[in-house]
Amino acid sequence: MYSANNIKFIKQLILIAFPISLQVLLFSSRNLVDIMMLGQLGDTEVAAIGVAGRVSYIAILLFIGVATGGGILLAQYWGKKELNGLKQTFSLTLMCSLFIGALIAFSFYFFPHSIMGISTEANDVIERGAGYLKITSLAMLFSAIGVIYAAGLRSINQAGISTFFSCIGVALNIVLNYILIFGHFGFAAMGIEGAAIATLISCSVEISLLLLYIYIKNNILALRPSDVFHSFQRSELFKLIKLSAPVTINMLIYSAGLFFYSVIFGHINTQALASLTVMIPVESMATALLIGVATATSVVLGNEIGSGDTERTYQHAWLATMLSLFVGVITAATMLLLSPYVFRLFSGLDEETLAISQSFYNLLALGVVIRSLPLSMIIGVLRSGGDNKFCLYQDVFAQWVIGIPLVTVLAFYTEVSLAIVYLAIFSEEIIKVVLSTWRIQSKVWIKSLID
Repeated sequence: MYSANNIKFIKQLILIAFPISLQVLLFSSRNLVDIMMLGQLGDTEVAAIGVAGRVSYIAILLFIGVATGGGILLAQYWGKKELNGLKQTFSLTLMCSLFIGALIAFSFYFFPHSIMGISTEANDVIERGAGYLKITSLAMLFSAIGVIYAAGLRSINQAGISTFFSCIGVALNIVLNYILIFGHFGFAAMGIEGAAIATLISCSVEISLLLLYIYIKNNILALRPSDVFHSFQRSELFKLIKLSAPVTINMLIYSAGLFFYSVIFGHINTQALASLTVMIPVESMATALLIGVATATSVVLGNEIGSGDTERTYQHAWLATMLSLFVGVITAATMLLLSPYVFRLFSGLDEETLAISQSFYNLLALGVVIRSLPLSMIIGVLRSGGDNKFCLYQDVFAQWVIGIPLVTVLAFYTEVSLAIVYLAIFSEEIIKVVLSTWRIQSKVWIKSLID
């Protein structure tokens, strides 16, 4: 019975993980296409899109933080089949995300040069990146909507819907990039500004089509004005804030740490920053399946917690973690096999930048295996029961007390190679594995949040 139950759990995990992984892969490929195409123009464009892209990624992480808090409740409501509570929580989550999106859009439009200046002192990089942020500022509002709807659809086991429209968005982005970056079909070559316009148009079209489909099909997530009005109940709002605030703060601090790594490499030289920039979308694509498994784990375990089966939840938590490790090993092996083909995509980089990027790439394969464990343990297991404060404290300690100080010391106070400096970034993941293992074994994270 237990063995059959495990097989059922794995099948359910894969069914949910596949569309999520595809969606993450599509999102990452959009950034990769930007970098790959702009890489034909030189290191400055790659460095600029790297910093601007990292800032945009931080914004997306904030939306994901809000979506994660809401998604925990949504999964448990769905497991218990309480549809009114589900709709209430979804409406509140969407409003919170839109509020944050408006603040980010304002910052990108009015203070792009200041934002770029945090990471680099190169004026040409700042100027190009600032133009990108200003143009894509409005896209942040569409992203705020898209991330929440994707989380909501995942929670009710309909992740394939948002994935389908992501395919449309990515395809449109690639076509518009080709036309606007290089100047085809009578359009002027616009470089990085062309990439920004392509991002804005493709994002707005993707989310508009998704919303149109949701309302035509009268999906449970098709909100009416009355739904929004009735959702603002103090108890539900406090419940959402209690879950989302630690995750959002967690994402903000964690993403600030990621940005700080870019600052460190940006102050070494442009080649180091460009090499790190190349790794960002490669890493995102390499971990897409891992993120899919982790997110699917949080949904399935959330459903199980909502239904009240504690022992089965604990057993499945470890099963999902081992599955994630297996996927990490397969992913790393695939990366190493594809290495010669990957770097053919970046022919515009100079020889020094290309050599640094290749050394980073080989270390990233090892990093993917290491990261497979904390991804599943934190995103998949601990957050399924709303153990968000522990995840926050753990991330802050691992990144800001261990990872960032170690990378800073190695970069500016030793003579070690850039490859060693890059490898040190993954030291924080080892700390997370140790602490998360202890936390999962304690079982304190298994708690219903909707009773």
